[in-house]
Amino acid sequence: MPDAPTTPLAGQLSDLRASLAYTLPELALATLLLLVLGVGLIWRQRQQAAGWVTLVGLVGVGALVAAQVVGLNATDLASSARPLWGGTFALDAWSVWFKALIVGSALVVTLLLLVHPQPEASEAYVLRLGLTLGAVLMASANHFLIVYLSLALASLSSYVLVALDRADTARAEAALKYLVYGAVSSASGRYGISLLYGLTGTLQLGPGLALRLAEAPPLAAAAALTLISVARAYKRSAAPLHFWAPDAY
Repeated sequence: MPDAPTTPLAGQLSDLRASLAYTLPELALATLLLLVLGVGLIWRQRQQAAGWVTLVGLVGVGALVAAQVVGLNATDLASSARPLWGGTFALDAWSVWFKALIVGSALVVTLLLLVHPQPEASEAYVLRLGLTLGAVLMASANHFLIVYLSLALASLSSYVLVALDRADTARAEAALKYLVYGAVSSASGRYGISLLYGLTGTLQLGPGLALRLAEAPPLAAAAALTLISVARAYKRSAAPLHFWAPDAY
């Protein structure tokens, strides 16, 4: 008997299942963030408990990412990107390896903090997980809006981490510089993305965006790309938007 034709709903459900399967590390990391936040609220020895829960959770997330690394050769991800969640994310070999690097770094930092405890609140683990989640999401982002939201999540966590010790005036000053420069660059990035969407009608990263941008008025296209480049230069601590970096780091 011939196969039944695939309906649009069946295709959407298939894409949804595939997206859920391929973004298990991100979903697990978000769940871990909420779990550590809850542990910090109800546990008496909350700093130590939050640290151990974070460590165990990151080991689990790392195992999920390692499974994706091992499965690269068994899928077509090694040669082409797989669109997820309607094309807003794209999974390929580069994104998988970057996720492994980010989660591995977070795991090492958490382990070091458990071996050499620091006098900080349990919320610091939540903030580090927020930063890690933002970086992991950005590794697979295939849409300017997702890129911006991922950067915002990572940046907001960084702002609070720098100023977490309120008794340290140097940290408070560094956090203020970080926040002010971050607000300016964020506004610049949002405005540039808005212009880009107005010129092209899409924020999907790829050849289609480049082709539409090439047909846009040159001055407006240059303005949009300049504003986005300013925000990117801030995130990279590139001159002349690097004044916050020495104090913050």
